[in-house]
Amino acid sequence: MEMPWQTLENKFDCGVFVMRHMETFKGTTAKDWQCGLTHESEKQQHELNDLRRKYVTKMLLHDINTSKEFIISELKDCLKMDDDVKRHLHGTARQRILQRLVKVD
Repeated sequence: MEMPWQTLENKFDCGVFVMRHMETFKGTTAKDWQCGLTHESEKQQHELNDLRRKYVTKMLLHDINTSKEFIISELKDCLKMDDDVKRHLHGTARQRILQRLVKVD
């Protein structure tokens, strides 16, 4: 099935595409179906990033998530942080994640 928004280069966002397809497919034919994504481009990447934020937020804050209250508490603490501290944490996040992964092995 060919869709105007399908990609050739993007090998990383399969899950986001699946979620969007499940969200928007109403049983129509491919030519009549629009999922709201543009063709493969920088604009599409921004759309996928927005969807990624939407889906992760819904999962983290859903009532079935047993860690929901912890997530909300952490978010409130983050919102109180100075902007410089936030920028520093954001800039070093990858390094801290990799350090934790090494410790798990």
